[in-house]
Amino acid sequence: MGGAIGGEDACTEVFGLGENSVGQVIGRSSMERFNEPTLIVQLSGKNIKGLAANRESSCAWDSTGKIYEWGIK
Repeated sequence: MGGAIGGEDACTEVFGLGENSVGQVIGRSSMERFNEPTLIVQLSGKNIKGLAANRESSCAWDSTGKIYEWGIK
C-alpha cells in the first residue's frame, strides 16, 4: 500500500504513524509502532511540498526541490 500528496501549498510540520521496523515512519529504526501521529522532527521547518510513502519507505520534497528519504531506500 502506498500513497502520495502534493500541491501548491507547503507545510513546515510532517507527521507519521504506523509500523516503524525499518525507520519508514519517523526516520530512525525501532520496533515501535506509532498508533498516533508522530512529528518527524528532521523535516520541521523545511517547507515540504509533497510526500510519498509505501510499506517500507517514505520520501518528501521541499520547495527548493530537495528530496528527503527514510526507511529502506
